[in-house]
Amino acid sequence: MSSTSMDHIGITVTSLEQSLEFWAKLLSAVVVDRRKLESAEIGRMVNYDGAVIDRALLESPFGFSLELLQYISHPDGLVQPRAARPGTVHVCIISDEFNRIWEQALGCGSVPVGKSPVSLPSPDGRTFKVGYVITPDGIMLELKEAIAPK
Repeated sequence: MSSTSMDHIGITVTSLEQSLEFWAKLLSAVVVDRRKLESAEIGRMVNYDGAVIDRALLESPFGFSLELLQYISHPDGLVQPRAARPGTVHVCIISDEFNRIWEQALGCGSVPVGKSPVSLPSPDGRTFKVGYVITPDGIMLELKEAIAPK
């Protein structure tokens, strides 16, 4: 019998140190592995000869891992994510402390998208806050208020 599951989310960043601070604080995550990736195999896998990547793996208390990658040998510009642009991916964080994580994301350099945050109705008629920000590394991040069970 075979098994398939999600292992981690990987994000290419401009500054590993700044990104570690941002994500560790936002997710209460800890670094479980940090190393430099540098081999012919890595270069072939990412299609960059001589690739040198500074990598950190964070584990969150929420059951998922986040891999942060800074390409030392082949730095590139930021992507320009937009909600309607095909290929744009967003990461959603849900919290019962919406205002705290919203302010924390902004305090770490994220920029709100549009008129975020907004209040939306849930299927059962209650409202919750939700908003998009763009992180300093160009990641679209959705922050969503958890609704307490009835």
